[in-house]
Amino acid sequence: MSISYIFDKPDQPFRRIEFVTPAPGADEILVRLECCTICRSDLHTLFGRRSGHPPMMLGHEMAGVIEAFGSQATHVDHNGMGLAVGDRLVWCVYTSCSTCTMCLHHLPQKCMELYKYGHEQVTPTQPIGGGTGTHLLLRPGSALFKIPEAVPSDLAALATCAGATVASVLRAAGSLLHQRVLVLGAGALGLMAIAMAKRAGATVSAADPVADNRERALRFGATEVCAPADCTEMIGKDGVDVVLELAGPGESVQRAMDSARIGGTVILAGSVMPVPGFAMNPEQIVRRCLTIRGVHNYHPMDLKTALEAIADDVPTYQELIGDSFALNNIDEAFAHAERTPGVRTVLNCSTH
Repeated sequence: MSISYIFDKPDQPFRRIEFVTPAPGADEILVRLECCTICRSDLHTLFGRRSGHPPMMLGHEMAGVIEAFGSQATHVDHNGMGLAVGDRLVWCVYTSCSTCTMCLHHLPQKCMELYKYGHEQVTPTQPIGGGTGTHLLLRPGSALFKIPEAVPSDLAALATCAGATVASVLRAAGSLLHQRVLVLGAGALGLMAIAMAKRAGATVSAADPVADNRERALRFGATEVCAPADCTEMIGKDGVDVVLELAGPGESVQRAMDSARIGGTVILAGSVMPVPGFAMNPEQIVRRCLTIRGVHNYHPMDLKTALEAIADDVPTYQELIGDSFALNNIDEAFAHAERTPGVRTVLNCSTH
């Protein structure tokens, strides 16, 4: 038997359903979920801060164990490694067709036939689709990755959204060797960005309004930290080479624009729900020769990069993992996650 917890409307308890575990279709893989880490975007949907498409299963940061292959399903992961029943596995949060205009332009996360785990409606005939349950059917077009032996499943799950998104942000920024990087927002994404940017050879500063987050930023490799309103001295009169905006509010985006040096690069990735706009004179973009990139989700290569970075330094990244809750305590888990930003609350999908 399988169990799913369904989101029906904001601020309402999850609805539990039980059903016979489905057999995988010809090109599907049945996975028994080990864990799901609760992303901030899950919380935004649950508490009505952004729109969803209920009824749906939330949860897109997942890790699982292969239970069965469809007769025509792949037996190799994205790296060409063989897969077998019992292997631990993670996957990109979306499926893609590989042939549409977006896929051919190296934006599979914007595929014209996109399906996103943890974001789609469920139906009586398809009662699974996200991480708030015991099982998941992996669809064709999923980029699969065998979890490195050194990486715990909860950290591997974190890599599938936060980690891979950060890797995508850093890839968009270009070479960071000997660059001065400013990270705005030292939550889970910001802390991972600090560690991965330092790994890439950057000198990293960070700004966050929460003192505890600033202290953690130093442990993750930042050389300087400040509250957002007090960054002038840290940034300096000339500005920094690269700004990574991972907080989202309009005032933080404005600060990102103001903090880049002439010829600098600004990567925007934090604004994933509607926020008030900001004022920016186009003349300043032109005269300061700024490069501005928006990043949303990621390419499969970024999930590979994130898993490798975590495998190289598991103790550091483990600090991002918070408390764990059994699946049948899902309402308590989401309430706890809302109260504890900066770490990932874990749903243990194998205990229910």
